[in-house]
Amino acid sequence: MMRLLRYFPLKLSDFQPVITLESTKKRITYFDKDTEIGYIEYKRDIGKICLFFITNERYRNRELGTQILDNVLHDFRKHQIKRVWLVTNKCPHPFWEKNGFSYTKTPDSSVSMHGYTRVL
Repeated sequence: MMRLLRYFPLKLSDFQPVITLESTKKRITYFDKDTEIGYIEYKRDIGKICLFFITNERYRNRELGTQILDNVLHDFRKHQIKRVWLVTNKCPHPFWEKNGFSYTKTPDSSVSMHGYTRVL
């Protein structure tokens, strides 16, 4: 008999963030003890999310991504950013749409990347 695993939402506050600042980017990597669970990299000055992954499969679909995104959106608001944007290779992208982002067509149809924006 196959046993079904149940995934309950996790609290971001239970994980250790490590912040790295580069010249124009801020990266926050989250750890559960010594295990990296995910990271987000963004440019506060222009409202761009550069990279965002929940890297450890055990932590996906447990609301951590939304909590990480909420923290970053709060950081953008603190810096008076009015519009956040990103580019992804997946469309439609349920995560971004669930979190209030709208699809933006790319002007060049030969490009396999897709834009999403959100007004704050």
